Amino acid sequence: MNTRFMLSILGLFISPILLFSTITTGSEAIYDNDQSQTMAISNLDDTKFVICYSDGGASGSGTCKVGTRTGTSTTYGPAYTFTGSNIYNVKVRNLSATQFIIAFRNNSGGAKVRLGTVSGTSISYSTSASVTSVFVDNFGLTPLTSNSFAVAYKDNNNSGRGAVRIGTVSGGSISMGSIYYFNTGQTNHISIDALDASTIAISYKDDSNSNKGTSLIGSISGTVVSYHSESVFNTGNTEWINTIALTSTSFVVVYSDLGNGNKGTACVGSINSSNAISFGSEYVFNPANTTNLVAAGHGTNNFTMSYSDGGDGNNLNANVGTISGTSISYGSEVTLNGNVQVPATAAIGLDYFVTIYKDDPNGCKSTAVAAYVAGILPVELLYFDARPNEANVQLVWETGSESENRGFVIQRSSDAQSWNDIGFEAGAGSISFNKSYEWIDRSPLSGNNYYRLIQEDYDGTKTYTNIVHLNLGDDNAIKVYPNPLTATCQLEWKGQMPVSLILFDLSGKQVEQFDGNSQVLDLSPLDAGVYILSVQFRAETKYLRLVKN
Repeated sequence: MNTRFMLSILGLFISPILLFSTITTGSEAIYDNDQSQTMAISNLDDTKFVICYSDGGASGSGTCKVGTRTGTSTTYGPAYTFTGSNIYNVKVRNLSATQFIIAFRNNSGGAKVRLGTVSGTSISYSTSASVTSVFVDNFGLTPLTSNSFAVAYKDNNNSGRGAVRIGTVSGGSISMGSIYYFNTGQTNHISIDALDASTIAISYKDDSNSNKGTSLIGSISGTVVSYHSESVFNTGNTEWINTIALTSTSFVVVYSDLGNGNKGTACVGSINSSNAISFGSEYVFNPANTTNLVAAGHGTNNFTMSYSDGGDGNNLNANVGTISGTSISYGSEVTLNGNVQVPATAAIGLDYFVTIYKDDPNGCKSTAVAAYVAGILPVELLYFDARPNEANVQLVWETGSESENRGFVIQRSSDAQSWNDIGFEAGAGSISFNKSYEWIDRSPLSGNNYYRLIQEDYDGTKTYTNIVHLNLGDDNAIKVYPNPLTATCQLEWKGQMPVSLILFDLSGKQVEQFDGNSQVLDLSPLDAGVYILSVQFRAETKYLRLVKN
């Protein structure tokens, strides 16, 4: 069973609150009565999405439809053809709520891109632009900004090397930058995702290095791409690779490990200041043969995957992964359909996803199913802290993503029992990127000040955060900065010197110990994540929450 842990700090460790991530599926919906040999899906906003596919009823021509998700039900607008040629591979990603990029391979074997613009459920297209005229059998696509994107592909005209080109949209036209190669040998199962507007993570099967699963970071300046060192995430033969950005410095790779019985597996990559990647442990989500594997990200801590499960009659199953640092836990597997082909998936809203597929048991019709993921919090709270600021108290917090977030009620207490509302900070509604907040308490209490937030959705649903504590009359007051930190942090205290400084992870395991007189703590050897610093004085122990990016 999948869990999310929230640790409240109130002078001591308390039992974590367990939130269970489970998947509930809706009814299937046929979006085209004919079969498709390739399909792709991308969100446009939290309820609207676009599907691109080869229409078997129109000689395999490239076609798109706009879909709308209402709960776990989906409906579809008319079909709009973007190329009359038979297409054999297609990818699609949104640039905004009304525009998307299609990358596809047609009869000639070359790859092209085209811009789609949405109005309601209508779609219009720009002229297409060529990515390469040579045969392309696999490629990846990611947006960078609202008017730029990156395409990664295998260049069969140059020893099968991996290549990237940057596309720029201007006035409805697309221009492509130069080719930049990232691997010296055969490159397959390419997957790419943007960490930010100038950084991409690329994962692939490196045929020139024993088929190992490999990743690297690309830095983008205009249409120029420069690469950093490769890092192996799986030493065995690796296929069905999916790269999902989590934050600007981390991503998750989801894949089938052919070197370990074709097991469905995932691991988290963390990026340092030199753009080198270090990977955490590998975590298996399906111990049987895993094929047709596709995955989607849900904020900074969750992802879902859909796959054909060889241990369950090759049914199309789905699961959800939850990330803490570089650790991954999984929920319970659910079945979406029977034996299907060419699936694709996308998150449509923070806690929903839609998976599409060719439904072999039902006449190979092009089909979709929407699912709800319970346990993904409407707001991902990365940290919440209270800091002394002259005679005031500065409250700071950061979210990783928000869904239908009206805002935060700020509460204060002198005993952590009786609470008073002292302020309100408006939320960002629905976003999928990090957002920082700050609120100043200009009339704090003398002595103990306990603070918490009540996060409110537009529908009135409320979620309480952990409690933070600050004693303005404390002889052993201590503060830490910067927090979050990247490598080191500074400690300051007044009064007596601490006896010991011990660092724990969220499971309660000790990971580091420092001298009591240490004023600079070096956390650079540790993985990104949340840690608890125990500061022991002679007569009391204080706990500080540290966030390492």
